[in-house]
Amino acid sequence: YSGSESAYREALTVKSKEEYPKQQLSKIKDKLAAIAAANAASAQQAKELAEKEARYNAIVGKADQMFNDDNFAGAKAGYKDALTVFPDKSYPANQIAEIDSKLAAFAAAAAAKAKSEAEAAAKENEYNAAVQKGDAALEGKDYPKAKLAYQEALGVFSDRPYPTRQLEKIADLELEAKKAEEEKARLAQMAIENKVEFDKEVAAGDVLFNKGDWE
Repeated sequence: YSGSESAYREALTVKSKEEYPKQQLSKIKDKLAAIAAANAASAQQAKELAEKEARYNAIVGKADQMFNDDNFAGAKAGYKDALTVFPDKSYPANQIAEIDSKLAAFAAAAAAKAKSEAEAAAKENEYNAAVQKGDAALEGKDYPKAKLAYQEALGVFSDRPYPTRQLEKIADLELEAKKAEEEKARLAQMAIENKVEFDKEVAAGDVLFNKGDWE
């Protein structure tokens, strides 16, 4: 357009009243104005785009930092903000999906841990109840009931030493009780035998006494 404008102006120096160069110069003026306006609009768009890019990068940068610090809630909010600037960007959406996956895995792990802890607590309570029942029965010298309780405790935790020691203690007590019963029976039998012998000797003595056999 610059070269055309120069040529049309030169033409007018030859024939200043000719309309055609004037018309063409007017068209060139309009075109140059349109180009200037388009360039201005393009520059404004480029400026706005650069500002959006800067804002997007700043938001994503902060979100990435929070993501690296395991602040997943904050990071997710940041990536969502980034999508309000550029909805078609794939990176924030991918990061949000990864965060959701991590949070789901954390939730599953926490649930599994809670379940495991609850099961362990239930087993501990069951074990303690069995041991307490065994101790009470042992205190009351109800050895069969005590043995059943301690065996129940070992069924919950087979590696706990206390029920095993208590069962060994009961075995010793039962052995002592058996020996005591046997000794009691032996003494009772001996007493019977002694009574029989005593009565026999007294009867013989009475016969001799009545006969006057004083010696």
